[in-house]
Amino acid sequence: MADTQKATDTDKGTLADAKDEGTLNNEKPKKGTGKKRGRPCKVSPSKNIVCKGIVSKPANKESCMEMIIIQIQLIKSIFTMFKSMALLKDMIFTFEKDRVIIFCKDERDNVNINITVDANKLYSYYCEEPYSIPVCFSELTELLKNIIKNYWNKLMFRSDKDTKNSKFQLQLDRDALEITDTHPVKVVNNKGVSKIPENTGEPILKFTFPALDFKQLIGKIKKCGSEYMTIRRFEDEPLDISYTQKGNVGKSHRYFRVDSKIDLKFNKPDNGYFSATVRVGDIKALAEIQICNSITWRFYDDDYFTLTGDINVDLKDPTSSKFMGIIMRMKKIDELLMEH
Repeated sequence: MADTQKATDTDKGTLADAKDEGTLNNEKPKKGTGKKRGRPCKVSPSKNIVCKGIVSKPANKESCMEMIIIQIQLIKSIFTMFKSMALLKDMIFTFEKDRVIIFCKDERDNVNINITVDANKLYSYYCEEPYSIPVCFSELTELLKNIIKNYWNKLMFRSDKDTKNSKFQLQLDRDALEITDTHPVKVVNNKGVSKIPENTGEPILKFTFPALDFKQLIGKIKKCGSEYMTIRRFEDEPLDISYTQKGNVGKSHRYFRVDSKIDLKFNKPDNGYFSATVRVGDIKALAEIQICNSITWRFYDDDYFTLTGDINVDLKDPTSSKFMGIIMRMKKIDELLMEH
């Protein structure tokens, strides 16, 4: 009888059940087992490097575009996230006077990603005139595997004036040993969309998760084996995020969060109610890699929603200046597909 009553209360989504499940703020991080003794990791020699930002002349006079990056660990983290999302084989680079936009999408066209790089924060950036070029994602990823492994400390993307639409080069430099390694990157024939279209209207629902809370929430949902999560808001009630535990039919786990802690804004529809179901698999990579300090969710009055965040120059220092911005635009699920 007690079990029956508990299942009924959980279906109603009471605050008591939320306490039983535990809130993200109350959850304590699990203690690690600790590292075993052994040879310490090799560290590449560091030195104070002054970033030049946008320059008037390229290092190579034949270049129409040069982008030199020294935030190697950051680039590795971003491409690790891309790879875990099973993205399409094409990635489109758009080079503008003061920024670079990297666009890619998944095979089902459910997820579109924009990475916008502030050219003023790069080690060096030169662009003669704006242009876009699609490259082979899988080939570029294979080349970038050697960035950390072989201790390169500079990464250059460049194109020549005569072949900017057909050739693209990746150059790795190791200044201390004066070693340079250059690789051509395959250019593909893709004349599709080169960046995410901007939403002009106000979102119906907007809220922000700190990166650690976001990671804990997605980890909790994955542990239950649920493929979908549903975000609900009614009138002035707390935000409700629900998901179903696999193999426990009829029981829905709910998580309640205080509005003031997530900077929640709700433009109420006429009926005062909003609900959207999303695929956990589409967003888990952004939660796990943790390249942003916080993630802002925006739901619009169409089939898509967006996740946005700022990526700092130093991933370990949340006070460092913004280096990139990331936008993920994803499709909502039309119907509630969670198990009941």
